[in-house]
Amino acid sequence: MLWPGEITLSHRGFLVTDELPEFGHTNLEALSQPIEHKVVTISRARGTVSYTANFMLVGAMIPCPCGYFGDPL
Repeated sequence: MLWPGEITLSHRGFLVTDELPEFGHTNLEALSQPIEHKVVTISRARGTVSYTANFMLVGAMIPCPCGYFGDPL
């Protein structure tokens, strides 16, 4: 059996991606299909399964590598 992943587990909720700039362009581009169609399809040697994936993507990041951007101290 193909188990659901993070996208399906966030159905009707939020998928939070912390440190968004560390995700590769290919990974972020792959998220566009489930966001647009609200379905994620997983294909493996054992079969193909489609899961619902109606979620809101929230991207978070620290604005500066040091973590102290705008701190007066």
